[in-house]
Amino acid sequence: MSSEIQSDANENESWEPCPTGQLSRLNQELKSRNHREISNRRILVTGLFLVALAPVILWNINRNNNTKNHLGGISCKNVQTHFVAYSQNDLDKKVLKQINTHLEGCKMCQKLYREKTRKLSDKTAHAFFLKEAPSFKRDSFRTLAFHQSEHK
Repeated sequence: MSSEIQSDANENESWEPCPTGQLSRLNQELKSRNHREISNRRILVTGLFLVALAPVILWNINRNNNTKNHLGGISCKNVQTHFVAYSQNDLDKKVLKQINTHLEGCKMCQKLYREKTRKLSDKTAHAFFLKEAPSFKRDSFRTLAFHQSEHK
């Protein structure tokens, strides 16, 4: 038992007192690390939340663009559902006018319509484009003719 006491006494003699302020600096450093870790976790959780939420936000934006863009009194979604009838000039004059007005102002619907009309034959496209909405359709026909000449 005295040997255990002797060894504890030897260990206590090898300890030196800490320099003034060292424990305070260590405490501050530990607090700083803890704050950084908490901040990093918050940033990570926020980032993961935003990544998980991004598809919902993008879907909602796209849905709103398709249904709320009422140029000419008709939404993008309605214009797009009438593309076939519009290309065949098979609509009443009011809807035809609404679609013409919408297509003149909506770049997204113009692009989609041009993609759809590329499938039309030369004769049908030519007659159709010259008949209705001349400014928009002439440009579309030129684009169609250009694309068709590339594929020949």
